[in-house]
Amino acid sequence: MSKKDCGNHDTFWCSCKIKKKYKKILIGLAILIVLVLLAILIVWLALRPTKPQYYLQDMIVYNLNLTGPTYISTTIQVTLKSHNPNDHIGIYYDKLDVYAIYKGQQITIPTELPTQY
Repeated sequence: MSKKDCGNHDTFWCSCKIKKKYKKILIGLAILIVLVLLAILIVWLALRPTKPQYYLQDMIVYNLNLTGPTYISTTIQVTLKSHNPNDHIGIYYDKLDVYAIYKGQQITIPTELPTQY
């Protein structure tokens, strides 16, 4: 059996060599992409990230005052409970602002809560 000859082996830019280089580069990129996707899958399976859940546990309204036809002032105390279903991941709240909204209108000014884990 004889080798197939493309007839361009003497030139610098042999089409056979270029095709082999591109094939090796594409195989290398495919292997790299598969390895990255495999690493992402392993991390996801180990951590199983889910969103934390927040509950309104208690709400107390103090000093509800109606002065005039459209002005209401009040003091509200709210207790929120958060549940993180991830055992391997902790949440650090560096900056957390809270405010109340009623029917799409913000009714309180944003208040910054202390940092917590």
